[in-house]
Order: sequence, then C-alpha cells, then structure tokens
Amino acid sequence: MDKLYTLSVGNTTEYGVADSEESMRESAGDIDPRFSYLPVKIDEVKVEGYEITLTSLTEDKPKNKGGRPRKEA
Repeated sequence: MDKLYTLSVGNTTEYGVADSEESMRESAGDIDPRFSYLPVKIDEVKVEGYEITLTSLTEDKPKNKGGRPRKEA
C-alpha cells in the first residue's frame, strides 16, 4: 500500500508517494532535483485515528488550462 511522505530541505517542503521510505529516498530526485544531492528529511504523513488513502490520477487526470478565460472582442 502506498504511503504519503513529506520531503524537506531547508524551507522547501514537497509531498511524495511511495510504498516505503527506502523507495521514497530512491525517487526523491524525481520530485525535486535538489533532493538528489542535498540531505533530505523524509517523514511519513500520519493522522492519528485515520487512514490516508491515495488514488492515482494518471489515467483520468483533469486538464488544467490555467489563466483567465479569453474576453470576446
């Protein structure tokens, strides 16, 4: 089962998903290139009394066009 992790270096904090802390360490550089060569602190995200469920969105990921809609001239 995949777990949610925080990866921190200085003021930079990112989130990542992996099945173990070891695999998170191996793929940390994919999340942020700085995590490949800097000492990164990795912690599993836990909420007491709850189970965190992760669902992949790679198949049906919504497209974010971003920005404001165009004004009609």
